[in-house]
Amino acid sequence: MRNSSHENGGIEEIVRLDSDQEDDNRLHSIEESHGNKSTMNAYIAEVERRLLVQVVQTENEAYELYQDYANLVGFSVRKGKQYYVSGTNMLRWKSYLCSKEGVKDERPRAKGTRKRNTTRTECKAMIAFNIDKDGLWRVAKFVKEHNHEFAASNGKHLLRHFKGKANTEPGFYFDIQFNQEGRIANVFWRDNQSRIDYDCFGDWVIFDTTYRTNRYDLVCAPFVGVNHHWQNIMFGCAFLSDETTESFHWLFNTFLESMGSKAPSSIFTDQDQAMANAIAGVFPNARHRLCLWHISKNALSHLNSFNSSREFYNFFNRCLYHCERKEEFEKTWEEMVNKFNAQDHRWLNNLYKIRGKWSPAFNSDFFHGGVRSTSRSESTNHALNEISTKTISLYEFVLKYEKDLIEKWRRNEADADFFSSQSSPTIAVQDSKILKHAVKIYTNTMYKEFEKDYLTGTGALSCKEIPFGDTVYEFELTNPESKNKRVYTVFLDINTLKVECSCKKYTWMGMLCSHALVALHRKNVHEIPQHYIHTRWTKDVKKHVYMLDEGELTRMDDKEARVMYTNRAMRLAYDLVTRSENCKEARNIILTAFADGSKLLYEFLKKKNSDSTLTMKGKQVRDDFVEVPEVRPILEPLRAKPKGTKNARIKNHFEKRKPKTTNTGEVNIVYRRKVGGYGLIIQKRNGETEKLEPVVVDSTVN
Repeated sequence: MRNSSHENGGIEEIVRLDSDQEDDNRLHSIEESHGNKSTMNAYIAEVERRLLVQVVQTENEAYELYQDYANLVGFSVRKGKQYYVSGTNMLRWKSYLCSKEGVKDERPRAKGTRKRNTTRTECKAMIAFNIDKDGLWRVAKFVKEHNHEFAASNGKHLLRHFKGKANTEPGFYFDIQFNQEGRIANVFWRDNQSRIDYDCFGDWVIFDTTYRTNRYDLVCAPFVGVNHHWQNIMFGCAFLSDETTESFHWLFNTFLESMGSKAPSSIFTDQDQAMANAIAGVFPNARHRLCLWHISKNALSHLNSFNSSREFYNFFNRCLYHCERKEEFEKTWEEMVNKFNAQDHRWLNNLYKIRGKWSPAFNSDFFHGGVRSTSRSESTNHALNEISTKTISLYEFVLKYEKDLIEKWRRNEADADFFSSQSSPTIAVQDSKILKHAVKIYTNTMYKEFEKDYLTGTGALSCKEIPFGDTVYEFELTNPESKNKRVYTVFLDINTLKVECSCKKYTWMGMLCSHALVALHRKNVHEIPQHYIHTRWTKDVKKHVYMLDEGELTRMDDKEARVMYTNRAMRLAYDLVTRSENCKEARNIILTAFADGSKLLYEFLKKKNSDSTLTMKGKQVRDDFVEVPEVRPILEPLRAKPKGTKNARIKNHFEKRKPKTTNTGEVNIVYRRKVGGYGLIIQKRNGETEKLEPVVVDSTVN
């Protein structure tokens, strides 16, 4: 059970329905007493009543008004005839029709033209508006009867798609919030492969909300990561109706729950206070990092008086990108502020207060993979733009997202896995034992990074060895060609092979730096010490995520250990099956392995039962899907008002500050489907629980 509170004081409780008889009976009694059909009819009747008295001011508003009604009922709209005031270009009458109006054009077509099936049924349903002298549009005629069956709305298509995936794909997870009008407000979903990827690579997450897509102008909010080939991967995706603290709080909680309560160690975002508030509340132990690229870009609009000074920007960029130690940063910043009399500059002072979120000098003590910006998400935005249009529905977007983006990314990863396992990069120094070791364990991409550091260290750095103790050595390294003449200090214990460098690259990157590699080379260490091989960069990273060590299991009680085993084993099986499905030989390997394993397990259990007369108890798993009654019809979000905005990335908080908005209504979760359970709403007001009944929402449709 989880509570969700909002500013207007409404509180909803999600009640999990397990498979016991008591909850089944409760569910069926609700279904019998509150049918969805009567609720839907009552709601549509209310919408029709309000449609007839609605007054709008533009042609677009009139079209969208009927379009929203059509989406609710289940038909498409096309524009009909229009009439003008005599002798002018002023509209006085405009009609919109059901798309099935009229008959098919049977005129002969050119030879070779493909014949299309007819969709016209001579449907008479329509609406007509009269436009008065003040430009107000009022309904003049309304025919609601159709002569054909209705289609499900895109909102229902989306829900059915998610429900179907949840029934057929193990581990699929989704969550949808609706507002009081029954319109989709917030959506989050991820498939099982995203959960596996998160288990392997979820140590940091890039979260960007600067992309809007589809006809509703919802915020598209992908959770992006980086795999062991330095490629983008998707941990999940969301649509948000607004960018308030409440919406982000709901989304981050949903994401966290979908990932088994495993929080990332760091999360990269643009600067937005509502987002920062939610991150602090949901991920209190995660390091919140801000995108350096956006800070650099937005500095131009805030540092007007310094834009002409190349010297100032040299100082500023040094603080932004190149200071590796806190003392170096503080000294450089103070020198910049004093030299240009910027002590009272508001934007710089505010930026300095949050320096811990963006300066590399303050972020070398935790793992973040060397990521300094959300540019990874910028490339995701480009990919999203390729699959989206301004008129695409949520359901259509999800289908294209799964097929054209996720499948493509996963094919790229599978190709990189294959090449890393079947081929190796050419080693720059053929006789180097440590490079031969590295090429065996790292993926091809990450090996190139390792080799570059090795060559830089052994070929470009000057090294001074200082005796420190019997088994401990100190090294001072510099680059004679570098302008900053920075000195790095390395300590190496030759007995334990523990190595520490002042640059702390292993801490934040998970790979040894060029300075540490020089120290190992000087002391004839020809392999990477095992404790400095970070599994997330290796070829076998996905093997480790399924392994359970015996010590880990013994620290758990029996039930917890069984759950842990089941989760990991199911994810392993699913991963193997999906990776082998496109190759006949690979499928045969997996099926043979499963058959052999099944035979061994059967023989083991048979012997164990005969030896100890052990009674195996199994938990019955329900394979049916229980329909959760929807207490309100499912509506799509409100269509965005077209204002000439391009279908592209929107400006972020720094680039364009927008006036603070407030919620226009309480957000109610009226449907929730999770792995392992079903959810219904029991709504509380003033501390009292209301009876769950279908209602007609008393609100305008606009």
